[in-house]
Amino acid sequence: MFKYAIIGGTALKSMKSIETKSIENEYGVCEYNVLNEDTIFVPRHGMNYSVPPTFINYRANVKAMKDLGVEYAYAINSVGSLREEIEPLTIVMANDFFDFTKKRDYTFFTGLDKGVKFIAMDEPYSLEMNRLFEEKYDGKISTGVLVTTEGPKFETKIENKFYKSIGGDVVGMTGSPEVILMNELGIKYASLNVVGNYGTGVTDKHVEITNEQENIALKAAHVVLDIFKNGLDFNDGAKFL
Repeated sequence: MFKYAIIGGTALKSMKSIETKSIENEYGVCEYNVLNEDTIFVPRHGMNYSVPPTFINYRANVKAMKDLGVEYAYAINSVGSLREEIEPLTIVMANDFFDFTKKRDYTFFTGLDKGVKFIAMDEPYSLEMNRLFEEKYDGKISTGVLVTTEGPKFETKIENKFYKSIGGDVVGMTGSPEVILMNELGIKYASLNVVGNYGTGVTDKHVEITNEQENIALKAAHVVLDIFKNGLDFNDGAKFL
């Protein structure tokens, strides 16, 4: 059994692991790397980066983490900035979200034997996990609202203008429904969003995407491992209505 998880994409493929394993549940198969006796890494897009954001089996992944005993999980995402002041190579810790996805399975509670439940979303991300990360990370960092879109296309200029106007700070394709499902199963969850570039139409500035973004994601992962090493023991889990 494992207490902790890191969730991410290709930027974390070079993390050292003990072994690669898989677990099956009623929603599908989840592949994961064992990082140490307490912690696993779940590659959202599969071990070979073969699954695009729309077709990630979020329910299988989240249920697998729950079945493996995970209580705390940090996600590390690649995103675009919706605001000129949020510069590339900054980490934005999500404190709220907008979900503009269209085709994904959003809940475990589908009625009948799964039951009918309603879950509060007043605090979808763990503020304590955000605080602990901010305390240990020594790079550019802020908090903000994560917008998730369906993909695989990037957002248009007018879409990004709209997302910014309603309060969005960064935009990506993998934040939802992961955050919803984590809350439904009571896993404490934080989302660390590494800004790779500005979203379309946000600014005339252009930043070439280099491996520096990957280095920042790896740095964030090692900070998370340090947080896990020191231990987490608090409960600010899901609230059912």
